[in-house]
Amino acid sequence: MDKTYALITGGSEGIGLALAREFVKQGKHVILVARTQETLQAAQLELIALAQETKTAEHVSEVLIEAVNLTEHAERMRLFKTHEKHVDVLVNNAGFGNRASLLDQDFDDVVQPMIELNCVALVHLTKLFLPTLAKHRGNVVNMSSLLAAVPNPHYAVYAASKAFVLSFSEAVRRECQEDHLRVTVLTVLPSTIKTQFFHKASPERVPTGGSHPQGLAQAIVSAMKRRKSFLLYPSSSHALTIFARLFGWKASSRIMQYLD
Repeated sequence: MDKTYALITGGSEGIGLALAREFVKQGKHVILVARTQETLQAAQLELIALAQETKTAEHVSEVLIEAVNLTEHAERMRLFKTHEKHVDVLVNNAGFGNRASLLDQDFDDVVQPMIELNCVALVHLTKLFLPTLAKHRGNVVNMSSLLAAVPNPHYAVYAASKAFVLSFSEAVRRECQEDHLRVTVLTVLPSTIKTQFFHKASPERVPTGGSHPQGLAQAIVSAMKRRKSFLLYPSSSHALTIFARLFGWKASSRIMQYLD
């Protein structure tokens, strides 16, 4: 039987790397995708060492890396053509945000690339790999955010992009059911996670709390095994989503503006 891989975008650090660790511990082959070759190589070395520690007598996880600018259509096509036959898990984790009002954000350098990465690349890769995933009875893991539940001033584009991911993922999940495609679509909505996200998005307002990405990664793997469609993490995140449903987007966005 041919090897199958978990392809993880944004796989060189943060949640993506934490998820790669969990896959490698279970003997799964992984493909890490990110923009920077140096960070990919560092992650690869770490995972190879982990694979050697956890290998079985007959198997050791293979760790491949792909330096790709996912905001470029041609780069996404190159990635797909290289790995189209052997991916049984697609993790659309790559994304970024920026804390600023819309008027203060450059469209060409910030807004457009954010939409291209957070939304367009995710849709494109899902569409490209879906037939292969169906062949392997595979999984799509799409990384949304708790901010998808409420409009968020100063993160207007980012929060909207994650709401798009939530809506898109649920619709595709239902399409897969209707078309009898053996693909499970898991949408992940994490709260604050201790990664470099806030250091890059808002270095002057880095939260002091938050959950460790490894805990989230373990929860994602568990949800995949159970063929779940949604994961809110941590469980206390349910409070905000319930509030949004009860009081609506207008009131929720006022609360978020106050908290900000």
